[in-house]
Amino acid sequence: MRLDLNKLDHLIAVAEEGSLTRAAARLHLSQQALSTSIRVLEREVGVPLLERSSAGVTVPSTAPTTPATRNRAA
Repeated sequence: MRLDLNKLDHLIAVAEEGSLTRAAARLHLSQQALSTSIRVLEREVGVPLLERSSAGVTVPSTAPTTPATRNRAA
């Protein structure tokens, strides 16, 4: 599987901003384009990467982690 680094940048921006709207503004994308990018990435990896709610988006506690994200959470 070959992942698109732009999609990973999109995911990071959404996770940092906690909002698709704010992340889209930060990335100079439409909200629809950003949402589509994230959904395509989720399909490619086969797991949901964000929890969406009316209050915003969060990274689920069951999301796969890397050593860098584990250290940041500690």
